[in-house]
Amino acid sequence: MKNGLKVIAVVPARGGDPEVPYLNIKKLGTIPLIAHTLEEANKSHYIDRLIVSTDDDQVERVAREYDAEVVRRPDELAQNIPEIREVIRHAVETVENDDRFDIVVTLQATSPFRRAEQIDAAIDELVDNDFDAVISLKEVRTLTWHRPRGKLEPLFERPARRVELEPLYHEDGAIRAVRRDVLASSERLGEKVGHILMDKMSALTVHDIYDFWLAEKLVHLPRVLFCVDGGSEMGMGHVYRSLAVAKELTKIVPHADVCFLMRAELPEGMQHIAGAGYPIRVARQDADTTIGVIRDYSPNIIINDRPFLADDYLRALAGLGASTINLVDSLDDIEKPFELASIIIATMQEGDVELDDYHAGPAFAILRDSFRKKTNKVPAISDEGRKLVVSFGGSDPQNLTMKALSALDGVADVSVTVVLGPAYGYRSELEALVAKLSVKPEILKNVEHMADILFEADLVLCSGGMTVFEIAALGRPGIVLCQNTRERERMEGFARYGTILHLGLGTDVSEETIRDQAEGLVKDRGRRQQMSDAGARLVDAQGASRVYEVMKKAGDTGNRGPANGGRWL
Repeated sequence: MKNGLKVIAVVPARGGDPEVPYLNIKKLGTIPLIAHTLEEANKSHYIDRLIVSTDDDQVERVAREYDAEVVRRPDELAQNIPEIREVIRHAVETVENDDRFDIVVTLQATSPFRRAEQIDAAIDELVDNDFDAVISLKEVRTLTWHRPRGKLEPLFERPARRVELEPLYHEDGAIRAVRRDVLASSERLGEKVGHILMDKMSALTVHDIYDFWLAEKLVHLPRVLFCVDGGSEMGMGHVYRSLAVAKELTKIVPHADVCFLMRAELPEGMQHIAGAGYPIRVARQDADTTIGVIRDYSPNIIINDRPFLADDYLRALAGLGASTINLVDSLDDIEKPFELASIIIATMQEGDVELDDYHAGPAFAILRDSFRKKTNKVPAISDEGRKLVVSFGGSDPQNLTMKALSALDGVADVSVTVVLGPAYGYRSELEALVAKLSVKPEILKNVEHMADILFEADLVLCSGGMTVFEIAALGRPGIVLCQNTRERERMEGFARYGTILHLGLGTDVSEETIRDQAEGLVKDRGRRQQMSDAGARLVDAQGASRVYEVMKKAGDTGNRGPANGGRWL
Protein backbone atom coordinates (compact mmCIF):
# COMPACT_ATOMS: atom_id res chain seq x y z
CA MET A 1 0.00 0.00 0.00
CA LYS A 2 1.22 3.47 -0.90
CA ASN A 3 -0.33 6.46 0.88
CA GLY A 4 -3.48 4.45 1.54
CA LEU A 5 -3.71 3.24 -2.07
CA LYS A 6 -4.00 -0.51 -2.56
CA VAL A 7 -1.46 -2.00 -4.99
CA ILE A 8 -1.73 -5.24 -6.95
CA ALA A 9 1.06 -6.64 -9.13
CA VAL A 10 0.37 -9.03 -12.01
CA VAL A 11 3.00 -11.21 -13.70
CA PRO A 12 1.74 -12.63 -17.01
CA ALA A 13 3.38 -15.99 -17.77
CA ARG A 14 2.19 -18.46 -20.37
CA GLY A 15 3.42 -22.04 -20.49
CA GLY A 16 4.03 -22.33 -24.20
CA ASP A 17 6.44 -20.07 -26.04
CA PRO A 18 7.12 -20.11 -29.79
CA GLU A 19 10.83 -19.32 -29.34
CA VAL A 20 11.81 -21.26 -26.20
CA PRO A 21 9.42 -23.89 -24.73
CA TYR A 22 8.59 -23.13 -21.11
CA LEU A 23 10.83 -20.06 -21.18
CA ASN A 24 9.20 -18.58 -18.09
CA ILE A 25 10.18 -21.51 -15.86
CA LYS A 26 13.51 -22.34 -17.49
CA LYS A 27 16.30 -22.24 -14.87
CA LEU A 28 18.26 -18.99 -14.92
CA GLY A 29 21.09 -19.43 -12.47
CA THR A 30 19.71 -21.47 -9.58
CA ILE A 31 16.02 -20.53 -9.91
CA PRO A 32 13.40 -20.36 -12.69
CA LEU A 33 13.27 -17.25 -14.85
CA ILE A 34 9.93 -16.12 -13.42
CA ALA A 35 11.23 -16.56 -9.86
CA HIS A 36 13.63 -13.64 -10.29
CA THR A 37 10.63 -11.37 -10.82
CA LEU A 38 8.57 -12.93 -8.02
CA GLU A 39 11.39 -12.64 -5.47
CA GLU A 40 11.86 -8.94 -6.21
CA ALA A 41 8.11 -8.26 -6.19
CA ASN A 42 7.85 -9.88 -2.77
CA LYS A 43 10.51 -7.45 -1.50
CA SER A 44 8.44 -4.43 -2.54
CA HIS A 45 7.26 -2.17 0.28
CA TYR A 46 4.03 -1.32 -1.55
CA ILE A 47 2.63 -4.42 -3.28
CA ASP A 48 -0.34 -5.84 -1.37
CA ARG A 49 -1.08 -8.83 -3.61
CA LEU A 50 1.07 -10.62 -6.15
CA ILE A 51 -0.71 -12.49 -8.95
CA VAL A 52 0.60 -14.73 -11.72
CA SER A 53 -1.69 -15.05 -14.73
CA THR A 54 -1.05 -18.32 -16.56
CA ASP A 55 -2.60 -21.09 -18.62
CA ASP A 56 -0.19 -23.80 -17.48
CA ASP A 57 0.01 -26.24 -14.55
CA GLN A 58 3.81 -26.18 -14.31
CA VAL A 59 3.96 -22.39 -14.29
CA GLU A 60 1.26 -22.39 -11.60
CA ARG A 61 3.29 -24.77 -9.44
CA VAL A 62 6.41 -22.59 -9.69
CA ALA A 63 4.42 -19.41 -9.00
CA ARG A 64 2.91 -20.82 -5.81
CA GLU A 65 6.35 -22.06 -4.73
CA TYR A 66 7.50 -18.44 -4.80
CA ASP A 67 4.53 -17.11 -2.79
CA ALA A 68 2.38 -15.79 -5.61
CA GLU A 69 -1.35 -16.26 -6.08
CA VAL A 70 -2.42 -17.73 -9.42
CA VAL A 71 -5.23 -16.80 -11.81
CA ARG A 72 -5.85 -19.21 -14.66
CA ARG A 73 -6.55 -17.27 -17.83
CA PRO A 74 -9.04 -18.45 -20.49
CA ASP A 75 -7.83 -19.94 -23.78
CA GLU A 76 -8.53 -16.79 -25.77
CA LEU A 77 -6.05 -14.89 -23.57
CA ALA A 78 -3.41 -17.62 -23.80
CA GLN A 79 -2.60 -16.90 -27.45
CA ASN A 80 -0.21 -14.38 -29.00
CA ILE A 81 -2.07 -11.11 -28.48
CA PRO A 82 -0.83 -7.63 -29.45
CA GLU A 83 -1.37 -5.98 -26.06
CA ILE A 84 -1.18 -7.54 -22.59
CA ARG A 85 -3.77 -5.20 -21.06
CA GLU A 86 -6.69 -7.62 -21.41
CA VAL A 87 -4.70 -10.31 -19.57
CA ILE A 88 -3.96 -7.91 -16.74
CA ARG A 89 -7.54 -6.67 -16.55
CA HIS A 90 -8.84 -10.27 -16.39
CA ALA A 91 -6.45 -11.12 -13.53
CA VAL A 92 -7.35 -8.02 -11.52
CA GLU A 93 -11.10 -8.41 -11.99
CA THR A 94 -10.88 -12.08 -11.02
CA VAL A 95 -9.34 -11.40 -7.60
CA GLU A 96 -11.19 -8.16 -6.84
CA ASN A 97 -14.12 -8.60 -4.50
CA ASP A 98 -15.72 -5.71 -2.65
CA ASP A 99 -12.36 -3.98 -2.32
CA ARG A 100 -11.13 -2.34 -5.48
CA PHE A 101 -7.40 -1.87 -6.12
CA ASP A 102 -6.07 1.61 -6.82
CA ILE A 103 -2.80 0.82 -8.60
CA VAL A 104 -2.01 -2.05 -10.96
CA VAL A 105 1.62 -2.95 -11.63
CA THR A 106 2.53 -5.21 -14.55
CA LEU A 107 5.83 -7.06 -14.21
CA GLN A 108 6.97 -9.13 -17.17
CA ALA A 109 8.53 -12.46 -16.16
CA THR A 110 11.07 -12.00 -18.95
CA SER A 111 12.79 -9.08 -17.15
CA PRO A 112 14.81 -11.01 -14.54
CA PHE A 113 17.15 -8.21 -13.43
CA ARG A 114 14.58 -5.56 -12.51
CA ARG A 115 14.90 -4.82 -8.78
CA ALA A 116 12.42 -4.25 -5.96
CA GLU A 117 13.59 -0.68 -5.40
CA GLN A 118 12.88 0.07 -9.07
CA ILE A 119 9.35 -1.28 -8.70
CA ASP A 120 8.81 0.94 -5.68
CA ALA A 121 10.36 3.91 -7.48
CA ALA A 122 7.79 3.54 -10.25
CA ILE A 123 4.95 3.48 -7.71
CA ASP A 124 6.41 6.51 -5.93
CA GLU A 125 6.60 8.37 -9.24
CA LEU A 126 3.01 7.48 -10.08
CA VAL A 127 1.55 8.63 -6.76
CA ASP A 128 3.82 11.51 -5.81
CA ASN A 129 3.53 13.21 -9.21
CA ASP A 130 -0.12 12.34 -9.90
CA PHE A 131 0.55 10.43 -13.13
CA ASP A 132 -1.95 8.16 -14.85
CA ALA A 133 0.82 5.69 -15.60
CA VAL A 134 4.54 5.19 -15.13
CA ILE A 135 6.61 3.00 -17.43
CA SER A 136 10.22 1.84 -17.33
CA LEU A 137 12.47 3.10 -20.11
CA LYS A 138 15.96 2.35 -21.36
CA GLU A 139 18.03 5.21 -22.72
CA VAL A 140 19.26 4.76 -26.29
CA ARG A 141 22.15 6.83 -27.62
CA THR A 142 22.87 5.53 -31.10
CA LEU A 143 22.49 6.71 -34.69
CA THR A 144 18.86 5.58 -34.91
CA TRP A 145 16.67 5.67 -38.03
CA HIS A 146 13.01 5.03 -38.92
CA ARG A 147 11.01 4.57 -42.13
CA PRO A 148 7.85 6.64 -42.18
CA ARG A 149 5.92 6.02 -45.42
CA GLY A 150 8.76 3.82 -46.67
CA LYS A 151 11.41 6.55 -46.62
CA LEU A 152 14.48 6.08 -44.38
CA GLU A 153 14.97 9.11 -42.11
CA PRO A 154 17.37 9.75 -39.19
CA LEU A 155 16.14 10.29 -35.65
CA PHE A 156 19.20 12.42 -34.90
CA GLU A 157 19.98 15.98 -35.94
CA ARG A 158 23.63 15.36 -36.75
CA PRO A 159 26.18 12.55 -36.29
CA ALA A 160 28.09 12.90 -33.03
CA ARG A 161 29.88 10.94 -30.36
CA ARG A 162 27.61 8.65 -28.40
CA VAL A 163 27.65 10.79 -25.24
CA GLU A 164 26.73 13.89 -27.26
CA LEU A 165 23.69 12.42 -28.99
CA GLU A 166 20.23 13.43 -27.82
CA PRO A 167 18.88 10.31 -26.10
CA LEU A 168 15.89 8.34 -27.30
CA TYR A 169 13.92 6.09 -24.94
CA HIS A 170 12.88 2.48 -25.43
CA GLU A 171 9.97 1.04 -23.43
CA ASP A 172 11.51 -2.13 -22.02
CA GLY A 173 8.37 -3.65 -20.44
CA ALA A 174 10.02 -4.41 -17.10
CA ILE A 175 7.60 -2.23 -15.11
CA ARG A 176 4.26 -0.66 -15.96
CA ALA A 177 2.30 0.96 -13.11
CA VAL A 178 -1.17 2.38 -13.93
CA ARG A 179 -4.15 3.74 -12.08
CA ARG A 180 -7.03 1.27 -11.83
CA ASP A 181 -9.32 3.63 -13.74
CA VAL A 182 -6.86 3.68 -16.67
CA LEU A 183 -6.89 -0.13 -16.82
CA ALA A 184 -10.69 -0.06 -16.96
CA SER A 185 -10.71 2.47 -19.81
CA SER A 186 -9.94 2.09 -23.50
CA GLU A 187 -6.66 3.97 -23.13
CA ARG A 188 -3.36 2.12 -22.81
CA LEU A 189 -1.62 4.48 -20.39
CA GLY A 190 -3.80 7.56 -19.93
CA GLU A 191 -2.81 11.15 -20.66
CA LYS A 192 -0.20 11.87 -17.98
CA VAL A 193 2.65 9.38 -18.34
CA GLY A 194 5.78 9.37 -16.22
CA HIS A 195 8.83 7.14 -16.35
CA ILE A 196 11.75 5.67 -14.49
CA LEU A 197 15.05 5.18 -16.25
CA MET A 198 16.51 1.68 -16.12
CA ASP A 199 20.14 0.67 -16.39
CA LYS A 200 21.08 -1.60 -19.28
CA MET A 201 21.04 -4.80 -17.23
CA SER A 202 17.74 -4.14 -15.45
CA ALA A 203 16.15 -3.39 -18.81
CA LEU A 204 17.26 -6.67 -20.38
CA THR A 205 14.30 -8.64 -21.75
CA VAL A 206 14.62 -12.37 -22.44
CA HIS A 207 12.75 -13.06 -25.68
CA ASP A 208 14.72 -15.90 -27.24
CA ILE A 209 17.55 -18.36 -26.66
CA TYR A 210 20.21 -15.73 -27.39
CA ASP A 211 18.73 -13.42 -24.77
CA PHE A 212 18.63 -16.33 -22.34
CA TRP A 213 22.28 -17.16 -23.06
CA LEU A 214 23.20 -13.52 -22.32
CA ALA A 215 21.13 -13.55 -19.12
CA GLU A 216 22.89 -16.73 -17.99
CA LYS A 217 26.24 -15.04 -18.50
CA LEU A 218 25.12 -12.00 -16.54
CA VAL A 219 23.56 -13.91 -13.67
CA HIS A 220 26.90 -15.59 -12.98
CA LEU A 221 29.08 -12.62 -13.84
CA PRO A 222 30.32 -10.07 -11.34
CA ARG A 223 30.54 -6.73 -13.14
CA VAL A 224 32.96 -4.48 -11.30
CA LEU A 225 33.52 -0.86 -12.20
CA PHE A 226 36.52 1.00 -10.78
CA CYS A 227 35.93 4.76 -10.68
CA VAL A 228 39.47 6.07 -10.40
CA ASP A 229 41.60 8.99 -11.51
CA GLY A 230 45.31 9.69 -11.74
CA GLY A 231 47.53 12.17 -13.49
CA SER A 232 50.37 14.66 -13.30
CA GLU A 233 48.62 16.96 -10.83
CA MET A 234 46.98 14.55 -8.38
CA GLY A 235 49.48 11.69 -8.61
CA MET A 236 49.10 8.08 -9.65
CA GLY A 237 48.62 6.33 -6.29
CA HIS A 238 44.89 5.78 -6.78
CA VAL A 239 45.53 4.20 -10.17
CA TYR A 240 48.19 1.84 -8.78
CA ARG A 241 45.95 0.83 -5.87
CA SER A 242 42.87 0.09 -7.96
CA LEU A 243 44.92 -1.76 -10.53
CA ALA A 244 46.31 -4.03 -7.77
CA VAL A 245 42.76 -4.81 -6.58
CA ALA A 246 41.60 -5.45 -10.15
CA LYS A 247 44.44 -7.91 -10.72
CA GLU A 248 43.67 -9.70 -7.45
CA LEU A 249 40.03 -9.94 -8.43
CA THR A 250 40.65 -11.30 -11.92
CA LYS A 251 43.19 -13.77 -10.54
CA ILE A 252 40.66 -15.23 -8.08
CA VAL A 253 37.57 -14.78 -10.29
CA PRO A 254 38.82 -15.07 -13.89
CA HIS A 255 35.32 -14.66 -15.33
CA ALA A 256 34.79 -11.27 -13.66
CA ASP A 257 33.91 -8.41 -15.99
CA VAL A 258 36.18 -5.57 -14.83
CA CYS A 259 36.12 -2.07 -16.27
CA PHE A 260 37.57 1.32 -15.31
CA LEU A 261 35.77 4.67 -15.44
CA MET A 262 38.20 7.56 -15.78
CA ARG A 263 38.21 11.25 -16.68
CA ALA A 264 39.28 12.26 -20.18
CA GLU A 265 41.25 15.24 -18.91
CA LEU A 266 43.65 12.97 -16.99
CA PRO A 267 45.36 10.98 -19.76
CA GLU A 268 48.31 9.67 -17.72
CA GLY A 269 46.13 7.46 -15.55
CA MET A 270 44.17 6.23 -18.55
CA GLN A 271 47.35 5.28 -20.37
CA HIS A 272 48.55 3.24 -17.41
CA ILE A 273 45.28 1.31 -17.09
CA ALA A 274 45.08 0.76 -20.84
CA GLY A 275 48.64 -0.57 -20.79
CA ALA A 276 47.56 -3.16 -18.22
CA GLY A 277 44.92 -4.41 -20.67
CA TYR A 278 41.71 -3.31 -18.90
CA PRO A 279 38.82 -1.64 -20.76
CA ILE A 280 38.13 2.01 -19.95
CA ARG A 281 34.98 4.08 -20.10
CA VAL A 282 35.47 7.82 -20.24
CA ALA A 283 33.41 10.51 -18.55
CA ARG A 284 33.64 14.23 -18.16
CA GLN A 285 34.09 15.73 -14.70
CA ASP A 286 30.42 16.62 -14.11
CA ALA A 287 28.49 14.21 -11.89
CA ASP A 288 25.54 13.76 -14.28
CA THR A 289 27.74 12.46 -17.08
CA THR A 290 29.54 10.13 -14.67
CA ILE A 291 26.31 8.65 -13.30
CA GLY A 292 25.00 8.18 -16.85
CA VAL A 293 28.08 6.21 -17.86
CA ILE A 294 27.87 4.08 -14.70
CA ARG A 295 24.18 3.37 -15.30
CA ASP A 296 24.93 2.36 -18.86
CA TYR A 297 27.59 -0.15 -17.76
CA SER A 298 25.24 -1.51 -15.07
CA PRO A 299 27.84 -2.83 -12.59
CA ASN A 300 27.18 -5.16 -9.68
CA ILE A 301 29.88 -3.46 -7.63
CA ILE A 302 31.29 0.06 -7.89
CA ILE A 303 34.72 0.76 -6.39
CA ASN A 304 35.53 4.42 -5.84
CA ASP A 305 39.22 5.27 -5.58
CA ARG A 306 39.40 9.04 -5.93
CA PRO A 307 40.98 11.82 -3.84
CA PHE A 308 37.59 13.09 -2.60
CA LEU A 309 34.07 11.68 -2.72
CA ALA A 310 31.31 14.31 -2.73
CA ASP A 311 28.01 13.60 -1.04
CA ASP A 312 25.83 14.27 -4.11
CA TYR A 313 27.86 11.80 -6.17
CA LEU A 314 27.56 9.04 -3.55
CA ARG A 315 23.83 9.67 -3.13
CA ALA A 316 23.37 9.34 -6.88
CA LEU A 317 25.27 6.05 -6.81
CA ALA A 318 22.98 4.76 -4.08
CA GLY A 319 20.07 5.02 -6.50
CA LEU A 320 21.70 2.63 -8.96
CA GLY A 321 21.30 -0.44 -6.74
CA ALA A 322 24.91 -1.62 -6.95
CA SER A 323 27.14 -2.34 -3.97
CA THR A 324 29.55 0.55 -3.45
CA ILE A 325 33.03 0.22 -1.95
CA ASN A 326 35.07 3.34 -1.23
CA LEU A 327 38.85 2.96 -1.13
CA VAL A 328 40.20 5.95 0.76
CA ASP A 329 43.17 6.92 2.85
CA SER A 330 40.98 8.26 5.68
CA LEU A 331 37.41 9.36 6.35
CA ASP A 332 38.47 12.91 5.48
CA ASP A 333 38.31 11.81 1.84
CA ILE A 334 34.50 11.45 2.07
CA GLU A 335 32.28 14.51 2.44
CA LYS A 336 29.70 12.86 4.73
CA PRO A 337 30.99 9.40 5.68
CA PHE A 338 28.52 8.83 8.51
CA GLU A 339 25.51 9.23 6.22
CA LEU A 340 26.59 6.50 3.80
CA ALA A 341 25.06 3.06 3.29
CA SER A 342 28.19 1.80 1.56
CA ILE A 343 31.46 0.10 2.42
CA ILE A 344 34.53 2.11 3.41
CA ILE A 345 38.10 0.81 3.40
CA ALA A 346 40.57 3.33 4.88
CA THR A 347 44.22 2.25 4.86
CA MET A 348 45.66 5.15 6.86
CA GLN A 349 43.11 5.38 9.62
CA GLU A 350 42.39 3.20 12.61
CA GLY A 351 40.51 3.60 15.86
CA ASP A 352 36.91 3.07 16.87
CA VAL A 353 34.48 4.39 14.26
CA GLU A 354 30.74 3.77 14.49
CA LEU A 355 30.12 2.61 10.93
CA ASP A 356 28.63 -0.74 9.94
CA ASP A 357 30.84 -1.51 6.97
CA TYR A 358 34.12 0.12 7.91
CA HIS A 359 37.49 -1.57 7.46
CA ALA A 360 40.65 0.32 8.33
CA GLY A 361 44.37 0.21 8.92
CA PRO A 362 47.53 -1.03 7.25
CA ALA A 363 46.10 -4.56 7.09
CA PHE A 364 44.18 -3.26 4.06
CA ALA A 365 47.24 -1.74 2.39
CA ILE A 366 47.10 -2.83 -1.24
CA LEU A 367 50.39 -3.80 -2.84
CA ARG A 368 51.23 -4.69 -6.39
CA ASP A 369 52.02 -8.34 -7.14
CA SER A 370 55.72 -7.65 -7.57
CA PHE A 371 55.92 -6.41 -3.97
CA ARG A 372 53.86 -9.22 -2.52
CA LYS A 373 56.19 -11.81 -3.99
CA LYS A 374 59.17 -10.31 -2.15
CA THR A 375 57.71 -9.88 1.32
CA ASN A 376 58.74 -13.37 2.47
CA LYS A 377 62.43 -12.77 1.77
CA VAL A 378 63.26 -9.37 3.24
CA PRO A 379 67.03 -8.70 2.92
CA ALA A 380 69.18 -8.01 5.96
CA ILE A 381 69.95 -4.45 6.98
CA SER A 382 73.48 -3.55 5.89
CA ASP A 383 76.01 -2.09 8.31
CA GLU A 384 76.44 0.99 6.15
CA GLY A 385 73.49 2.32 4.24
CA ARG A 386 75.06 3.22 0.94
CA LYS A 387 72.17 2.61 -1.50
CA LEU A 388 69.62 5.43 -1.50
CA VAL A 389 66.50 5.52 -3.64
CA VAL A 390 64.50 8.68 -4.38
CA SER A 391 60.93 8.03 -5.53
CA PHE A 392 58.15 10.59 -5.16
CA GLY A 393 55.34 8.81 -6.93
CA GLY A 394 53.82 8.83 -10.35
CA SER A 395 53.78 12.60 -10.81
CA ASP A 396 55.62 14.34 -7.92
CA PRO A 397 53.53 17.53 -8.24
CA GLN A 398 55.78 19.53 -5.84
CA ASN A 399 58.97 18.36 -7.59
CA LEU A 400 60.44 17.04 -4.35
CA THR A 401 62.74 14.86 -6.44
CA MET A 402 64.98 17.82 -7.24
CA LYS A 403 65.01 19.06 -3.64
CA ALA A 404 66.00 15.61 -2.36
CA LEU A 405 68.74 15.24 -4.98
CA SER A 406 70.24 18.61 -4.09
CA ALA A 407 70.22 17.67 -0.41
CA LEU A 408 71.77 14.22 -0.91
CA ASP A 409 74.61 15.62 -3.01
CA GLY A 410 76.33 16.46 0.28
CA VAL A 411 76.06 12.96 1.78
CA ALA A 412 79.36 11.08 1.46
CA ASP A 413 79.86 7.54 0.20
CA VAL A 414 76.35 6.85 -1.06
CA SER A 415 74.88 6.00 -4.45
CA VAL A 416 71.55 7.52 -5.39
CA THR A 417 68.95 6.04 -7.73
CA VAL A 418 66.08 8.27 -8.85
CA VAL A 419 62.84 6.75 -10.11
CA LEU A 420 60.66 9.08 -12.17
CA GLY A 421 56.96 8.35 -12.41
CA PRO A 422 55.11 8.26 -15.73
CA ALA A 423 53.50 11.66 -15.08
CA TYR A 424 56.60 13.48 -13.80
CA GLY A 425 56.57 16.93 -15.40
CA TYR A 426 59.98 18.44 -14.60
CA ARG A 427 62.33 16.38 -16.74
CA SER A 428 64.21 19.25 -18.40
CA GLU A 429 64.76 21.02 -15.06
CA LEU A 430 66.00 17.75 -13.58
CA GLU A 431 68.51 17.26 -16.39
CA ALA A 432 69.90 20.73 -15.73
CA LEU A 433 70.27 19.98 -12.02
CA VAL A 434 71.96 16.62 -12.55
CA ALA A 435 74.58 18.27 -14.72
CA LYS A 436 75.62 20.40 -11.73
CA LEU A 437 75.76 17.64 -9.09
CA SER A 438 79.12 16.41 -7.84
CA VAL A 439 77.94 12.77 -7.83
CA LYS A 440 75.68 11.79 -10.70
CA PRO A 441 72.60 9.79 -9.68
CA GLU A 442 71.14 6.97 -11.75
CA ILE A 443 67.93 8.22 -13.34
CA LEU A 444 65.32 5.58 -14.15
CA LYS A 445 62.22 6.18 -16.27
CA ASN A 446 59.29 3.96 -17.23
CA VAL A 447 60.24 1.52 -14.49
CA GLU A 448 58.51 -1.86 -14.52
CA HIS A 449 60.52 -3.43 -11.69
CA MET A 450 59.97 -0.97 -8.84
CA ALA A 451 59.87 -3.73 -6.26
CA ASP A 452 63.37 -4.87 -7.26
CA ILE A 453 64.74 -1.34 -6.92
CA LEU A 454 63.25 -0.72 -3.47
CA PHE A 455 64.18 -4.23 -2.37
CA GLU A 456 67.89 -3.41 -2.79
CA ALA A 457 67.69 0.02 -1.11
CA ASP A 458 69.18 0.83 2.27
CA LEU A 459 67.11 4.00 2.58
CA VAL A 460 64.18 5.35 0.56
CA LEU A 461 63.11 8.99 0.25
CA CYS A 462 59.45 9.18 -0.78
CA SER A 463 56.07 10.87 -0.40
CA GLY A 464 53.33 9.81 1.98
CA GLY A 465 51.35 7.65 -0.41
CA MET A 466 51.43 3.98 -1.37
CA THR A 467 55.21 3.86 -1.18
CA VAL A 468 55.21 3.96 2.64
CA PHE A 469 53.33 0.64 2.63
CA GLU A 470 55.54 -0.84 -0.06
CA ILE A 471 58.80 -0.10 1.73
CA ALA A 472 57.28 -1.26 5.02
CA ALA A 473 56.37 -4.62 3.44
CA LEU A 474 59.94 -4.93 2.13
CA GLY A 475 61.48 -3.92 5.46
CA ARG A 476 63.12 -0.83 3.97
CA PRO A 477 63.51 2.31 6.14
CA GLY A 478 62.16 5.54 4.69
CA ILE A 479 62.25 9.31 4.97
CA VAL A 480 58.95 10.93 4.02
CA LEU A 481 58.43 14.38 2.50
CA CYS A 482 54.75 15.11 1.98
CA GLN A 483 53.26 16.62 -1.16
CA ASN A 484 50.36 18.42 0.56
CA THR A 485 48.83 19.18 3.95
CA ARG A 486 46.36 16.28 3.80
CA GLU A 487 49.22 13.87 3.21
CA ARG A 488 51.16 15.48 6.05
CA GLU A 489 48.29 14.96 8.50
CA ARG A 490 48.09 11.28 7.57
CA MET A 491 51.81 10.74 7.89
CA GLU A 492 51.82 12.34 11.34
CA GLY A 493 49.62 9.44 12.42
CA PHE A 494 51.39 6.82 10.35
CA ALA A 495 54.80 7.75 11.78
CA ARG A 496 53.82 6.24 15.13
CA TYR A 497 54.29 2.76 13.63
CA GLY A 498 58.02 3.45 13.48
CA THR A 499 58.57 2.46 9.86
CA ILE A 500 59.43 5.93 8.54
CA LEU A 501 61.02 9.21 9.55
CA HIS A 502 58.43 11.87 8.76
CA LEU A 503 59.88 15.32 8.02
CA GLY A 504 56.60 17.07 7.21
CA LEU A 505 55.52 19.09 4.20
CA GLY A 506 58.22 18.72 1.57
CA THR A 507 58.08 22.33 0.41
CA ASP A 508 58.71 23.53 3.99
CA VAL A 509 61.64 21.23 4.79
CA SER A 510 65.10 22.63 4.12
CA GLU A 511 67.73 20.77 2.11
CA GLU A 512 69.98 20.92 5.15
CA THR A 513 67.40 19.06 7.26
CA ILE A 514 66.99 16.40 4.59
CA ARG A 515 70.75 15.97 4.33
CA ASP A 516 71.26 15.73 8.11
CA GLN A 517 68.47 13.23 8.64
CA ALA A 518 69.54 11.05 5.71
CA GLU A 519 73.16 11.10 6.88
CA GLY A 520 72.10 10.15 10.39
CA LEU A 521 70.05 7.17 9.24
CA VAL A 522 72.77 5.98 6.87
CA LYS A 523 75.17 5.73 9.80
CA ASP A 524 72.68 4.32 12.34
CA ARG A 525 72.21 0.66 11.52
CA GLY A 526 70.36 -0.03 14.76
CA ARG A 527 67.65 2.48 13.96
CA ARG A 528 67.30 1.24 10.40
CA GLN A 529 66.91 -2.29 11.77
CA GLN A 530 64.13 -1.14 14.10
CA MET A 531 62.33 0.54 11.20
CA SER A 532 62.72 -2.59 9.08
CA ASP A 533 61.32 -4.86 11.78
CA ALA A 534 58.40 -2.50 12.39
CA GLY A 535 57.55 -2.46 8.69
CA ALA A 536 57.59 -6.23 8.33
CA ARG A 537 55.19 -6.51 11.28
CA LEU A 538 52.90 -3.78 9.98
CA VAL A 539 52.25 -4.80 6.35
CA ASP A 540 51.84 -8.46 5.47
CA ALA A 541 51.01 -7.88 1.79
CA GLN A 542 47.54 -9.48 2.05
CA GLY A 543 45.63 -6.21 1.73
CA ALA A 544 44.33 -6.86 -1.79
CA SER A 545 43.08 -10.29 -0.71
CA ARG A 546 41.28 -8.71 2.25
CA VAL A 547 39.67 -6.13 -0.02
CA TYR A 548 38.52 -8.97 -2.28
CA GLU A 549 36.94 -10.72 0.71
CA VAL A 550 35.08 -7.50 1.55
CA MET A 551 33.90 -7.34 -2.06
CA LYS A 552 32.82 -10.97 -1.99
CA LYS A 553 30.93 -10.42 1.25
CA ALA A 554 29.16 -7.49 -0.36
CA GLY A 555 28.26 -9.80 -3.22
CA ASP A 556 26.88 -12.44 -0.86
CA THR A 557 24.79 -9.95 1.17
CA GLY A 558 21.24 -9.59 0.00
CA ASN A 559 20.79 -5.92 0.79
CA ARG A 560 23.96 -4.66 -0.86
CA GLY A 561 24.46 -6.84 -3.88
CA PRO A 562 25.71 -7.76 -6.15
CA ALA A 563 22.87 -5.80 -7.66
CA ASN A 564 21.08 -7.05 -10.75
CA GLY A 565 21.55 -10.70 -9.86
CA GLY A 566 25.32 -11.08 -10.19
CA ARG A 567 27.09 -13.99 -8.49
CA TRP A 568 30.70 -14.22 -7.40
CA LEU A 569 31.58 -17.87 -7.75
